[in-house]
Amino acid sequence: MTLSFPRLPLLARSILPPFLATSALLIGAGPATAADGATGGHVLKQSALLADEARLTNGPLMTAIKRAIATLPNEQVEAIVPNRSANPANVRRVERLMSSADWDYLFPLRAPEYTYGGFLRAIGKFPAVCGDYTDGRDADTICRKTLATMFAHFAQETGAHESYRPEPEWRQGLRWVREMGWTEDMRGGYNGECNPATWQGKTWPCGTFANGDYKSYFGRGAKQLSYNYNYGPFSLAMFGSVRPLLDKPELVADTWLNLASAVFFYMYPQPPKPPMLFVVDGTWQPNARDLENGLKPGFGVTTQIINGGVECGGSVEVAQSLNRISYYRAFAAHFKVAVPADEVLGCKGMKQFDEGGAGATPIYWEQDYRWVPTNPEGRSYACKLVGYQTPHSALTAGDYVACVKHHFPDATIVDDRVQTWGSNDRKGTLDTVYEYQNPYTRQTEYFSLQGLGSDGRYWYFPTDKTNNRFWVYLGTDKTEALVANGRIAALQSWGANDRKAAIGDRFRYLNPHKPGLPMEVYELRATGSDGRYWYFPTTSSANTYWTYVGPAVTSAGSR
Repeated sequence: MTLSFPRLPLLARSILPPFLATSALLIGAGPATAADGATGGHVLKQSALLADEARLTNGPLMTAIKRAIATLPNEQVEAIVPNRSANPANVRRVERLMSSADWDYLFPLRAPEYTYGGFLRAIGKFPAVCGDYTDGRDADTICRKTLATMFAHFAQETGAHESYRPEPEWRQGLRWVREMGWTEDMRGGYNGECNPATWQGKTWPCGTFANGDYKSYFGRGAKQLSYNYNYGPFSLAMFGSVRPLLDKPELVADTWLNLASAVFFYMYPQPPKPPMLFVVDGTWQPNARDLENGLKPGFGVTTQIINGGVECGGSVEVAQSLNRISYYRAFAAHFKVAVPADEVLGCKGMKQFDEGGAGATPIYWEQDYRWVPTNPEGRSYACKLVGYQTPHSALTAGDYVACVKHHFPDATIVDDRVQTWGSNDRKGTLDTVYEYQNPYTRQTEYFSLQGLGSDGRYWYFPTDKTNNRFWVYLGTDKTEALVANGRIAALQSWGANDRKAAIGDRFRYLNPHKPGLPMEVYELRATGSDGRYWYFPTTSSANTYWTYVGPAVTSAGSR
C-alpha cells in the first residue's frame, strides 16, 4: 500500500530569499535601542523586544490562531480517562458524541496503539478542538463535523484499503501506526535534513542511535508525521522543547501522541493555508482571490490543505480524493452531519492557496532589512513576519528575541524584566518579576508582583518560598521564573471585558477571604443567560461558572 501523505514540511513552504518573500510584513518601527558608548556595541532592552513581539502578533487572525493552538499542560492531559467527570469540557463533549463503543465500531481494524483514551487525551491537549464558542456558533455541530472530517482523512492516510473485507473501507482507518516497511531500528531514512550545517539541522537537531547514526523520521501516527522539521515543531508544541521527539520519535507511534500528531496538524496553519479547524468552524471565509482559485468552504478544501499538490487541481477527481469524499459522507452520516447538496466535497480544478488568500498569515520571524539611520550602519535590530519557514516561529513565545539575537549578534540584550525590592520607592507594576536574596534560605528567589497596598506600594517578600497578598513565589531559576510569570500574565482577571469570556478561558484569583492562600487558576465552564460569568468560589472548588484548576505557578500551563 502506498500512503498519500505529502512529503513536504507540515509547517513549511519553499524557503525563499528575503527579497522574494511577498508576504513579509514591514510594519513597526523596531525595538527601542541605544548605543553603548563604553563598548561600541548596541544595547537592546528585553522588555522592548517582547513589546515588539506582542505588537506584531496582535492582529485578529493571529490572535485567533494563538487561541486555537493553546495547549493543556501534559500532567492534566495524562489525567484524562474515559468517563471521568473532571475531564476538560471539550473532552466531555467528544465523549457525549462518541463513546468507546463507537470508537470500536468506527475503527475495528485499528492498530492496538490507537486507543479511545489516547484519542481523548489528544483532544484534551488542544482545548479549542470541540471547544465552546461565544459568538452563536453551535459547538456540538462543529464538533460532529470535526470528527467526521478528521476520521475521513484518517481512513485515507492510514486505512487498510482492503475491499475484500466485510468492514467497509471507511471503517478501516488507523490500520497503520508506522509507515509500511519501516521499523524503529532502521537507519538512514527521512533524515536528509539532519546535517548540522543546515539551518534545519541546527533548529531541529536529530537524535542518534548509540553508534551515532541518525534516527529515522519516517511516517508515524494517524497523520504519518515525517522528517525532523515536523517532529521538532510537534515536540515543541507538546513538551515545550524540540528534544523529546527528535530523540525518541517512536513516541509518536507508541503513545497518545500518535493521535495528537493528527490533531496538531488539524489545528496549525501552514501558510498560506489556514488551519483545517478554521475551514470547518467557519473562521476562514474565502476572499476574492480564494474564490478566483476555486477555494470554497467545504470538505474539499481540507483535502487541498492535506495533500493538494498531489490530489487537487486537475480536470477530474483523482482516486484518493474520491476515497476521501466517500469516507466523509459515511462519517457524516454516522455523526449526523448535514452535507448540503452544494457543498464542494472534491478539489478538482481547485488551485492551491497563495499569498493573496484570506488564510495567508505569516507566522515566521525573519531579519528586517529596513534602513534605520539612527542605528549603527543603519541596521534595524529588528525582525519581521514572513510567510516562509525560518528557524523562528511567531507562534513560539520568545522566538522574536531569538531572531534578533541570531541576526544581530553584535547587539547586547539587557534583561530589564527583573527588579529588586525597594526600587522606585516600592511602586511596582503587576506581573513584574522581582529578585530576592533570601538570607534565611541563602538562595536567590524570584517572585511575581500580584498586589499593591492602598498607597500603591508593595510590601515584604515571604521568607519561606510561599505566597502572600503581594507576591507569588516563582522558584529559584531565573529563566523558569520568567516563563512562569509569563503564563500568569497571560491569565485573565475577573471583570475584564464586561465579564464576557470564552468557555475554557483561564483566570487568576487572589482570594481575599484567605490572604495566605496562593494565587489560584480557574477555568470558565459556563456563563449566565446574559453571556456573563459570575463570582469565583472562595474554597478552591468548583461552582456553576468555574472549574478549579490549581495554584497559578503549577497550573497556568502553556495556555
